[in-house]
Amino acid sequence: MSRGLYFYKLQSPYLEDVTKNCKLTINEIDSNFLALKDEDIKSAEFIRESKILVLTRNNGDKLIVPLSSMTYDLNVETNCSESGNTLTISYDGSGGKKTVVIDKLVTVDNLMSIIGSDILTSVITDGTLKGLGTIDSPLGINGVEKTGLYAPVKGKIDLTSGGQLPEIAKLGTRYVTVEYVNDYGYLYNGRGVAKITAHLDEEGKGWRIPTKADWDALLNSLEPCEYRNHNSTRCHVELGKVAGKYLKSECGWLGQPECECTSTKPLTGCSDNFGENDYTDDSEFDGMNSPRENDLTPYGVDKYGMTVLPTGVVTLNAYGNPQASGFKEQASFWSTTHVYNDYEQDVYVKNFVFNKGGVVQVAECPDPFYGVRLVKDYDGSNYFETEYIDGVVYNTILFPDSGQIWLASNYAKKEGFVLADGRNDKPEVALVNNGEILENRKAIFLNEWNGYYWEKKQLKEGDAVVIEDTCFDHGTESEIRYCWKINEYGEEECDTIVIEHEPKSNVEYRVYTTSGCNQELINTDDIAVERILKLILPVFIREKEERISADTALQEAIDLEREERISADTELQEAIDLEREERISADTELEEAIVTEMEERISADTELWEALEEEARKRESGDAEFVEALNAEISRAISAESMIRADLEVEIDRAQTAEQILSEAISAETAARIERDEELQDEIDAEEARAIEREDEIEVELNEEVERAKEVEEELDGQLIDTTIDYTFSPTTGLDIPNLSLKSKDGNPEHSINIMFDGSFGEI
Repeated sequence: MSRGLYFYKLQSPYLEDVTKNCKLTINEIDSNFLALKDEDIKSAEFIRESKILVLTRNNGDKLIVPLSSMTYDLNVETNCSESGNTLTISYDGSGGKKTVVIDKLVTVDNLMSIIGSDILTSVITDGTLKGLGTIDSPLGINGVEKTGLYAPVKGKIDLTSGGQLPEIAKLGTRYVTVEYVNDYGYLYNGRGVAKITAHLDEEGKGWRIPTKADWDALLNSLEPCEYRNHNSTRCHVELGKVAGKYLKSECGWLGQPECECTSTKPLTGCSDNFGENDYTDDSEFDGMNSPRENDLTPYGVDKYGMTVLPTGVVTLNAYGNPQASGFKEQASFWSTTHVYNDYEQDVYVKNFVFNKGGVVQVAECPDPFYGVRLVKDYDGSNYFETEYIDGVVYNTILFPDSGQIWLASNYAKKEGFVLADGRNDKPEVALVNNGEILENRKAIFLNEWNGYYWEKKQLKEGDAVVIEDTCFDHGTESEIRYCWKINEYGEEECDTIVIEHEPKSNVEYRVYTTSGCNQELINTDDIAVERILKLILPVFIREKEERISADTALQEAIDLEREERISADTELQEAIDLEREERISADTELEEAIVTEMEERISADTELWEALEEEARKRESGDAEFVEALNAEISRAISAESMIRADLEVEIDRAQTAEQILSEAISAETAARIERDEELQDEIDAEEARAIEREDEIEVELNEEVERAKEVEEELDGQLIDTTIDYTFSPTTGLDIPNLSLKSKDGNPEHSINIMFDGSFGEI
């Protein structure tokens, strides 16, 4: 392993940091390590001339560690507490015993072997940092690591439809790619394993099919000390206690939920809680200093992201056709180690079983088809979360305790291998469960050119990235359907809102899992619109339902008010009609009396005749004005009863005034004629008295007119359509035969409304 300095994260005071007491294992250093705040280490520098290690915190403080007189008499003490760690390093220096105390920083216990010849040659991390920590090569953040929001990318390339990344690019250039991921992989026999080995050797990236020792190192590193027996050479026995449980997926196994697409683990994540006893803690001991036995279920918990899925096995029948068995029950993996290291003997196979928490070790001939995982040794700088291996993209996992890097899914290449289908004499690969699984799904990857190759990282659901050029894709759309109740019987009306997801440049796109477990990049603004709609639609629906209910109540009140108003207006109309008839009769009588008087006086006095004729004309003018006022009163009475009564009172006052004016004119005429004709004066005085008496009679007649108007209103109400009858539309057509007849309340056929159509429209 390369000499260097290990960085471990202390328990952080920041909520966004996922940490634990004392230290994190390398693969658990979360991406927030890159955000380094306050007292977290910002950079590490080794001054070669003076052999001094300088650690600089974000707040500017510097931690000085002199290494010029370092000897191998080295002692490291760590004091762990909830508030953090204190690291005390003591050693023999040129001036005697020396002690260096460093707060909030933890180095590994084997610091001596890491420092080696006093010169740090590299910084050992989980791949999130790059650089040597020197002046010439300072520490920096790996380009594909997340520091809040991923740096912008130039565009998206769909490798599943023939797209390709550029062979070379400017340093730091970024793209997101859509690529196929096969969670179950394929199953291979001995010939397939040999071909995989040849491909890996030719590629030269350090990957290999694991030996038995590789498997044993991994499995033993996961077991409590008491159960680290995986290096046994026995076969067909269960070894260990929890390694199988920790590596098996959370779902898909017999007795566990089916695998579904979730926000964090497509195809593997499950929300079911299997109980506290499903996990062990090898730090728990009883009073005899022996590991505490817990009641464990065999359910997988996928503790490290290895995601061992129950692929089952495939064998060939007598006709060479593949026969799948054990799907959902077991997963078997090849090693390259033969029993007793004898190539004539069978090969060790590691078998994960649905009802066992350990791992069963068996020996098998090379004929069956089993799964393949790859492994490579960790040298401190060769771990990347995602890698291309033999043309296929894989996520990887670092296991620091065993010093290994493993594939997070099964080997999944079918091209170039002979498929077991009964038509080939020497098959090399078989489909899981005869192909009855989701073979491929689309996943989104971030790619950055580091000057030599594309560094890759798979984006998870919820990750966001700004895309500079969106010409890569067409818009999509989604629909939101909402319904509201229209009455108390639960009947509903519905509508649909369509949201167009149009691609836009230089905006944020977020990863979402869609149908078929495929990942898509969707404009965050569009998602925000959809989310807001889903929040406000319930409020809108509730308001709409309340409005419909209120409108129904209001309509009922309006209908009742209309009926009452029609009744009152009818009564008023009848009173007005009666008043008009009586007034016309009275005016006619008055006119006849005046005419008679005029005829009797013509011969006696021409001047008096002219005065009476003038008086008659004035009276006719006054009557016409009075009729117009009554007509105006009729129109106004339809809209407001109270207003018509007020207008009638005004009209009465006006008529009295007119009569008074007439009386004064007659009195003046009488005074002028006293000397000429006493008899005419008596008649004029009588006429004046009669006019006053007639005005009183008019008031009485008006009240009678109101009563008559009520009768007319009742008659009009009887002519209205009877709404209590259920009317039926008849499709019958023919001359004078109505399709729909609306009857009046009084039952008079003359008041009915008959509707006829030219054609037949069916029953309604």
